[in-house]
Amino acid sequence: MSRAWPKTALVALAAAVALATGCASVDPQDFNALQAQVARDQARLRDLTKRVDQMQQTMETTRGPQANLVADMAYMRQELARLNGRIDENSQMLNQGGGEMGQRLERVETYLGLAPAAAGGSPEAGPPPVAAPAPAPAPAPAPVKSAAPPREEPEATTAEGIYELGQRLYKQKSYDAARDRFEDLLKKHPKDKLVDNAQFWVGETYYAQKRYEEAILAYNQLVKKWPNSAKAPGALLKQGMAFNELGDKRTAKIVLGKLVKSYPRSSEAKTAEKLLDKLD
Repeated sequence: MSRAWPKTALVALAAAVALATGCASVDPQDFNALQAQVARDQARLRDLTKRVDQMQQTMETTRGPQANLVADMAYMRQELARLNGRIDENSQMLNQGGGEMGQRLERVETYLGLAPAAAGGSPEAGPPPVAAPAPAPAPAPAPVKSAAPPREEPEATTAEGIYELGQRLYKQKSYDAARDRFEDLLKKHPKDKLVDNAQFWVGETYYAQKRYEEAILAYNQLVKKWPNSAKAPGALLKQGMAFNELGDKRTAKIVLGKLVKSYPRSSEAKTAEKLLDKLD
């Protein structure tokens, strides 16, 4: 299922980056607390989305509202109000997620006869009757042929072995499995010399899957924990590119500008300068 709010995990991060251009520094504790709160809110919104999908499946087999559906919708409306109230404090952009969720709930309630039809529809048609049978589900689309599963690899225990396995899986485009290996290295060998590289490749797996929000947060972890890493310039470059993919050119330019300023002699800085010329 596609996500209806592509930037919700990143607005706090973007706001913090933008704020850095107007003042000398940003309090790291405030930044981390805000970023963690947004991540929790995003997870909660995803959970609510899943529950709405379950309701829609239930509607296909029932002719009228059930008590548990009504109770669930009332609870989710309270939860959305709470999340939107807190999200408003971070950025108005985050309201897109909660607002679209609210619209989906209204459509569910309208179908069940619990709420008036949305404005803009035909006044003669009105909401569908509660007793009307659910329409026959559309034929399921032909399954998309997925990439061949990765071949079984021997279990690695050393940091080097885990890292090499993650690299092989990435080259096979088995991005989830590769990310598991890199995260395993970070967990089991937190002081190894490869940890910053592993963190960078966590971001790369997300970027390859076009999960740009998670990629930005992963790259940010590298820059924050290992600012002197050889991978830090690359993390800033890909972070700026991810913001651009999300349509946030303003924040992309800020991040790329930070790369040029902080790592002026790096090859990534030269690439960033070319990208900035295109964004201007």
